[in-house]
Amino acid sequence: TWKLLSTAKGERYFEPEFGTQLRTLLFEQNVPDLKDQIDSSLKADIAFWLPYITVTKIDIVQPEHELIISVRFKILGTGANLVINILADENNFQVGPVETDAAQTDSAQTSLVQINTFGGSVAGGGTSGGGGGGGY
Repeated sequence: TWKLLSTAKGERYFEPEFGTQLRTLLFEQNVPDLKDQIDSSLKADIAFWLPYITVTKIDIVQPEHELIISVRFKILGTGANLVINILADENNFQVGPVETDAAQTDSAQTSLVQINTFGGSVAGGGTSGGGGGGGY
């Protein structure tokens, strides 16, 4: 996700369509539909390149000469609710790290989901050959 958001379309030589139009849209006039253009562009690019992610909300704030974008999304395989913050101004374009979205995470439903096993056993013992009692 981070790599997609921090890459401008046309930046990758062998994948010219990979990336987003965020950097281009930053230099558009600040008109009322600019937020809608950013929102629809991000949703389309994420849906195409990252089909395992569902964008749940995009917040766009424009204080003075900055643009702050929070992309809230859910990973379909695990159900994890995450957020990436983007800060842009006339001199900088920063995509922050992926963080847990506290606003959308229901603590009663938060749990780890086992998606794979290694060598036929589950971490912590329970099958033959674990060697060591399954402690951590």
